[in-house]
Formats: sequence, structure tokens, C-alpha cells
Amino acid sequence: MNKNNRRTLPMVIALLVVVTAMCAVGSASKVDLDKHVVSVDPEPVGGCTINYMMTVNNNDPLHTWYELEVKDIYPDGSEEIMDANLHLNYGDSKDYYRSYTVPDDWPGGDVINTLAIDGENSGGEHASGKTEAWQWVDPKPTPTPTPTYSTPPTDVPAQSPIAIVALIGLLGLIGAGMIIGRK
Repeated sequence: MNKNNRRTLPMVIALLVVVTAMCAVGSASKVDLDKHVVSVDPEPVGGCTINYMMTVNNNDPLHTWYELEVKDIYPDGSEEIMDANLHLNYGDSKDYYRSYTVPDDWPGGDVINTLAIDGENSGGEHASGKTEAWQWVDPKPTPTPTPTYSTPPTDVPAQSPIAIVALIGLLGLIGAGMIIGRK
């Protein structure tokens, strides 16, 4: 080995150690996302409201800040941009609260709601990620109809008011005759 090779080899090894260390530390950098169900009102059936809490946290010691678009992706596929340009310094976090009302005709199953971010860090690197919150929701019970009852029709002919008055008069005469006949 010549003199130049002896000097080059330690420099190459030192460079590889530095690059490997930088890659190992770089893979630990991150933005943490959390999304969870806070409550379900009134109960988990079709038509209920699911309340969520979401947190975006910069836990990346290598990058002093992140610029992010933060959005909530609802179970029906619609999206709400909650922050178009969130600036998070290292150690900072931001909480969001949202609600989703499950359709009345929900067939039953998991309601999946997604928190997503997209942006870049102070090093100019692209940053994106997502996390989901799941909630089982039963179908809304079908109300049982209240039975209705009706009086069956009778075959008795309707009586006219004159016939009723005549009947009362006849009964009165019969009653009077019985009283007279006793004396």
C-alpha cells in the first residue's frame, strides 16, 4: 500500500461513519399524529354524532419547524382543511376537535375518520402522514309499527230519531198501564 492509500482509507471510513450516523438520526425525526374518539352521542347507532380529538406534534429535533396542511377526511370521503399553513416549531403541538354525524340509514360497521398532513420541514424535505380513528356503529333500529285496531262493522241498521222517540213513548205508556193496573 502506498502512502496516499493509507491516508485515504481512514478518511473514507470516517466519512462512512458520519453518513451512517446522520442517516440513523434522520430516520428518528418525525411529526406525531394522534386521532381518537372522544365521545359518541347519544349511542353508536345510525344518526349518532361522533366527536374526535386530533393532535399534530413536532417531535423532530433535527428540523426546527414544519409547515403543514392539516386536513380531516370524513368517512363519506369529503375533506375539511383545518389548517392550510400550520407552522410547528420543535416541541410544539396543535389540537383539533371535530364531529361527524353518521347518516340515519347507516348499514352498520366501522366509521373510519382520517387525519392527514402534507408539507415540508426546515430542511426542505417533504413531510406527509395520516392516522385513522375507528368507531363501530350499529344500524339505526327500525321502529316497529304500533298496531291499530278498528271496530268491526255491525249489521244493525241505523235508527232514526223519530223511531227512538216513538219507542220511548210506547215504553212510557206500557209503564203507565202497569201502574194503573195495580190500583
